[in-house]
Amino acid sequence: MGSLPAVFMGNRAEAEAFIDGIQAYIHLNREVPGFMSPMKKIALTLTLMQGEKVAGWAHDMGQALDEMDPAINNIPALWDAFLDKFQEQYLDTQAADQVRAKLENLSMKMPYIDKYISKFKELCYKSAYMTGNTEVTYMFLRELPKSLLEDVLKAPQATDYPATKECAIQATRTQQLLQNILCQCPQGNQIGQTYRSPFIPRSGFQGGASGNFQHFNNQQ
Repeated sequence: MGSLPAVFMGNRAEAEAFIDGIQAYIHLNREVPGFMSPMKKIALTLTLMQGEKVAGWAHDMGQALDEMDPAINNIPALWDAFLDKFQEQYLDTQAADQVRAKLENLSMKMPYIDKYISKFKELCYKSAYMTGNTEVTYMFLRELPKSLLEDVLKAPQATDYPATKECAIQATRTQQLLQNILCQCPQGNQIGQTYRSPFIPRSGFQGGASGNFQHFNNQQ
């Protein structure tokens, strides 16, 4: 079931996505007989590693796998050890720093609070920042628009990240609703039609009644 990730050819920027794809495919097929075998998972991963940049490493891993005894070595720790070796060999060591830089430069644009929260959470995960950390909460607040930040910091002030996030969501909705109301409110008597006194006859009115209207207006 599902589809395998694209062939990995040694690009460090794609290493994490490749392993995540392998893991997702394995999880989807966990009920297939024999599919959860650590040795088979390693063999499957090696078949998707091709090209000059990975040929040597994949060959060495395959050779080591062939020398193992399935009755003894086919245990979950073998798969974990393989993932560790893969990360040591191909994981982008600068990826975390690049993600942190993106997190530092992230900013929210009104009224897209959901998009901001989603991106903030994604970058926190990739940079190994815990969202319960006080520093992370400060970073979340720092990138909010000033008008929204003022509302979020009003008493009673939130004390942790989940509460701060919820305050930001509610404040965004309130400001958006206020903006919509103000845009729809008429100014003065401007309600889409020009105001006309009921005692002034419309132009082109025919009949003797017009004289009566004029007489009535004079008396008034």
